[in-house]
Amino acid sequence: MTIALEALSIAYETQFVFDGIRNPGSFGNEYADMKRGENESLEQYEARKTGYPTLKRVDDNKDFFQRVFKLQPRFMAVFGPQTEVIFKELYQARANVVVSAQAISRYDDGPFTEAKAKRRTRYEGDIWSGAADSYSHEELPEGDRVQKRLDEFKNGISTLCRPVVDQEFRSTK
Repeated sequence: MTIALEALSIAYETQFVFDGIRNPGSFGNEYADMKRGENESLEQYEARKTGYPTLKRVDDNKDFFQRVFKLQPRFMAVFGPQTEVIFKELYQARANVVVSAQAISRYDDGPFTEAKAKRRTRYEGDIWSGAADSYSHEELPEGDRVQKRLDEFKNGISTLCRPVVDQEFRSTK
């Protein structure tokens, strides 16, 4: 019962954590510790500001991700090794956000191309909550793939744990 309640709690917390990480707004203090590299041009430095807050927020939530990493083997021990795929959804969502934030922060002074525009659209869809909704299906056929992965994680955990938690709390009433 304890593992089911802990997992369900983390599954619900995941949405709050990612809503914070993927918030499209940023504050000046999120750049305060961003150092300019010795050989970095002003354009390169400014380009890094695009994804920096997102990367900083992921780092600021490392305790949450450590709790998930510690939960996974105990969860698998109780609910079976096949449940590893549920956790992979969360890890892939995190990877999509991080890789896209890193990629969008790279300065590129080359010519603007349709391929670059498509990549940037994908990055924006991964980094910022709601950004995918502002694009058409043709521009972003997968929609918000990060949110879809988060939903898969939450639904996978909920499917296994909700009945256990409900049964425990119903029996004590």
